Amino acid sequence: ASELDDVSLVVPQLSGGLPATTGLLYVLIKSVFAVLLGFACVRYGIFSPSKGHTLALGFYVGKVGLPLLLFKTVATAKLGSLNYGVVFAVGLGKTIIYAFGFFVAYLAYQPNRDRPQRILTANLFGSFGVATMDFPMGLPVMDALYGQKMTMYIAAATLFCTVLLQPPMMVIFELAKSRTVAASAVDTPPINSTMSYCKDVFKLSCGVMLSPLMLWTVLGLLYKVALSWTLVTDPSGDILVFPHPLSDIVDFVTGAYSMMALFLTGTTLSSAKFEVWPAFLVLTKVVVCAYLSFFLGMMFIPGQEDEMQDFTFFY
Repeated sequence: ASELDDVSLVVPQLSGGLPATTGLLYVLIKSVFAVLLGFACVRYGIFSPSKGHTLALGFYVGKVGLPLLLFKTVATAKLGSLNYGVVFAVGLGKTIIYAFGFFVAYLAYQPNRDRPQRILTANLFGSFGVATMDFPMGLPVMDALYGQKMTMYIAAATLFCTVLLQPPMMVIFELAKSRTVAASAVDTPPINSTMSYCKDVFKLSCGVMLSPLMLWTVLGLLYKVALSWTLVTDPSGDILVFPHPLSDIVDFVTGAYSMMALFLTGTTLSSAKFEVWPAFLVLTKVVVCAYLSFFLGMMFIPGQEDEMQDFTFFY
């Protein structure tokens, strides 16, 4: 059979002293437990997100834990030893899936609505197709399957999405949202001039670039450029880590992030219901994006590096 007909995934036998499949099972069990715990807390009325009971948790996850993890990941990544064909395959695959989801939703999902509303929904659907939980699930899963040597590709993929994909998506979100609100105002109709759009885009772009995610990503890059000499090699020899006490502070602050992010995800679940559009989005995200990235990996990754090609599929 040809390479396209036979997608064989190479998984190492050992990871952290455990068989890779066993390590993966443990990661999935604890991840599902965290999500179900959040779901149970809301389902049985222990607390209610609608009453603001999860605001502090959301602030930690979105404004503290994730930005600091991005800083750590970018600053300590061994970017010089990367196979950039892997990063390009994953990034291009995500970009294509985003564009595909955007245009399908814009053209087919309730096309009789106003254009700002259609753009807002299309951007939401497209961003869902490329959104990943790199830190709560991506890092533990890849560590279980491949060990820490492959986690730097999670860092590179996260950097690609944070710097190149997320800013335009957030600008489109805010621009379409503001236009939708303005269109619904009777006394102040929206101004549709080119100058007005340019001002809005500039203002929203500044807001996105000053968000905690972007600021801490830039700080990570600056640390990488100016202070990389302070990084030390982990005893395993596969990764770089911060010196003490910086590493202790970062690890302490981010230690609860994975559990809290998955728990918070569980609190957003309400009920199980099958609908066509969510099913389409899930299949696009889980199946189409995986195979597309894998095929792009076969094109851009030189040689017969099965492990690298398989990473593009698993990611």
